[in-house]
Amino acid sequence: MKAETTRKAFDLWHRIDSGAFIFNAINRLPLRTTYLLATLALAVIGLADYATHLELMIAPFYAIPCFLVDWRIGRMPALVYGIFASIVQWYIGTFGGHPYSRDFYLYWDILLNLLFYGVLIWIVAKLRLALEMEQALSRMDFLTRLANRKTFVDALDTQVRKAGAGEVTSALSPELGILSVQLDRFASFNQQQGYTVGDLALGAVADVMRRAAREDELTGRTDNAEFSIVRWGASEKELEAAMHSLARQMDMLMLMRGWQLTFSIAAARFETTPESAPAAMGKLRVLLDEARMSGKNRSICRTWDASGHMTGARPQNAALSMDFEKTGQMFVETGQHP
Repeated sequence: MKAETTRKAFDLWHRIDSGAFIFNAINRLPLRTTYLLATLALAVIGLADYATHLELMIAPFYAIPCFLVDWRIGRMPALVYGIFASIVQWYIGTFGGHPYSRDFYLYWDILLNLLFYGVLIWIVAKLRLALEMEQALSRMDFLTRLANRKTFVDALDTQVRKAGAGEVTSALSPELGILSVQLDRFASFNQQQGYTVGDLALGAVADVMRRAAREDELTGRTDNAEFSIVRWGASEKELEAAMHSLARQMDMLMLMRGWQLTFSIAAARFETTPESAPAAMGKLRVLLDEARMSGKNRSICRTWDASGHMTGARPQNAALSMDFEKTGQMFVETGQHP
């Protein structure tokens, strides 16, 4: 518990120190609240500027409401606030005790203010786009375009906490199922076939997992050669059927590409919501190791009941029932899969 609290405190401090904490807080603001805060900030800054009779340098603070609206809502609303800020500055400069001695100075100030806010809004919009792209890339595995391990575990942990708190929806239920595929001895395959072929194999397996997953299901690359799907509310028979279907697709993939690459498949089912995502992934890893140690192309499905006891059959053959060479010859002769 103490280590977990320390880790959360460190993560919070890292977010604050990197500036992401402020940006994420702004992104969570409702639109009406954003408009209200920006308008209130503009009014307070204008009143302070008027009360000090331009003796204090308050002009840079007019950028705050523009930045807030630009980051949360968009460039056009921010530009409107930039025009309002220019009008407020013109009004204070004209009627606040320091009138313009020449009309040209008035128009010059208005032009510079509009130019300043326009450039500021453009820079903030570009900064926001760059940050969003960086966050998207940090959450995604570059090679397979699936969620990386950290994103997968964090998203699963969020789902587990919601399900554990009773927030049951059409996508979440107390019963959790995780389906995982692991390529056996993938490092040796990489060395023998080359890293280009290895990358192609990972991308192809990712496509298989993407097709096997439903639209709203979490899918990710959870290790170097391991891919996982989260399936809530599946019964033991449904999870076993999904596991066998995935095994057939994997076997066909290896057959069509001619890759002498074996795999292990594990399905872990929890009748009650596990305490955390790392705990569930740890049990799934045990099943994957058991399947891999029992032989090539093996699959295993186990269920943990409410008391924490594990039930399920021994690892079984996950590949097609026909011999690999016979199956390949049939595909070459007929162009059809068995």
